[in-house]
Amino acid sequence: MKYLLGVLFSLLILGCSSYTQPKAETKVEKKEYVTLDTKQIEKDKVKKEVKKEKLKKSKKINSMYDDKHIIGSIELVQVVPVKVTKKARIDTGATTTSIDAQDIVLFERDGKKWVKFKFAGKEIQKKLVDIVSIKRHGADDVKRPSVMIKLALGDVVRNVKVTLADRSKFTYPILIGRNFLRDMFIVDVSKKMGSAPKVKGSK
Repeated sequence: MKYLLGVLFSLLILGCSSYTQPKAETKVEKKEYVTLDTKQIEKDKVKKEVKKEKLKKSKKINSMYDDKHIIGSIELVQVVPVKVTKKARIDTGATTTSIDAQDIVLFERDGKKWVKFKFAGKEIQKKLVDIVSIKRHGADDVKRPSVMIKLALGDVVRNVKVTLADRSKFTYPILIGRNFLRDMFIVDVSKKMGSAPKVKGSK
């Protein structure tokens, strides 16, 4: 009996000594790493630059238009030397301005070439600038004299080169080309005709 108790006691001691407390669980923190998409960053950067450039261009265009006059396709224009105001066709496709001229006569004055003609029944005399060859579709080319003359549209008066032509068969006796419009006007075909120009006498 004593022997049996001794064996049991020995087994009990061995069991206690082999038992160890379980280690407390340690929490492992998972670190999240954010990967930077360099391509997307570059795209966003490019988009911002494009927006900046568009804004700059828009401001530049607006500033260019600020000091320009907006006119329609038909406007009242005054031929200043004779103070006659007529309806004019505004033609951005025409390089040079043209006015109706009747009874054109070339002559010399002080050794220089001059031309006299009638506009709306009133005579105008001007130095001849040159003779322009005008090409016509389905017809022979024509020679037209050109002079420098003052025209007024709204409150703008410009001394421009005009060709003299018989425009009696046309609806409008004056055709305003780009040489008059340049840097001063924007043509809006939806705009109605403005008021007649008021010009202080000047030849």
